[in-house]
Amino acid sequence: MPKKEIIKPKKKVEPVDFFYQSKYTANNVNDFMEIWQNVHNRIACLNCNIEPVEIKKNIVDKTVPTFGILRKQFCFKCWLNMVKI
Repeated sequence: MPKKEIIKPKKKVEPVDFFYQSKYTANNVNDFMEIWQNVHNRIACLNCNIEPVEIKKNIVDKTVPTFGILRKQFCFKCWLNMVKI
């Protein structure tokens, strides 16, 4: 009697990193762009504290114009180590 082949399900990579609101906000564009230029590629990874994380601009409140910076928790290197592809 031949052995049945066990088919393993493909490993699905779960996202472990997401964007969340940072403490950097401003109420006008000039102040926000000054903050953006100061922190761009300077927000460190929470795991290694060396590599910069991915950040993006966001409008936090549309009624009272408030601009903010969204950041990820981990750099790409640490994220790949967590996922272990």
